[in-house]
Amino acid sequence: VNIQGIELDDIHRGQVIVHTNGLDETSAFDAEVRLLPHLTKPLKQRSPLLLHTGTIQTPCRLFFHDRSSLAPGESTWARVFLQEPTVVLPEDRLILRGFRRFEGHGTTVGGGIVVDPFPPRHRRNPNLLPRLKSFFQANVEERISLLVEHAETQGVGQAELSQRTGHTLKSLERSLSRLLSQGIVICYEKEP
Repeated sequence: VNIQGIELDDIHRGQVIVHTNGLDETSAFDAEVRLLPHLTKPLKQRSPLLLHTGTIQTPCRLFFHDRSSLAPGESTWARVFLQEPTVVLPEDRLILRGFRRFEGHGTTVGGGIVVDPFPPRHRRNPNLLPRLKSFFQANVEERISLLVEHAETQGVGQAELSQRTGHTLKSLERSLSRLLSQGIVICYEKEP
């Protein structure tokens, strides 16, 4: 890519080129994470790790939604707190690395998949785990419905829907048309 007016020192590994107002960075997201079975002990809540997704590597910490530690070979839902904000989309894959080497595995401790790049701020919500499970298993129209339902009277714009579902605006237009015709969502005002 040839970009004029940008110095090499202004660009860092993992940065993403997008259209204006295309994607926002996040400093925390919800994910389904799984530890590899070769670990010798459980991973504790908020343990320091390195997150790899796309081309970025950044320090992170995990907050498990339903437990205080995760045993080798198990999976759970977690909030991933990033040291450096980055762009992630639903269904992005991630690798979690620690700082200790394991024979035949390097420093990799686990991996996962992004579920919600912009989760609600309140972690101690009894509806959070069912919402994450539903969102994880949902198709694009079901995800739109869940996001609109969660937004209540505030509504959700198309740009936010695109980023929260991981689908392009063009793809969303078809889904939104079907949902509008079924009366599942209501369009109050067209965005420019």
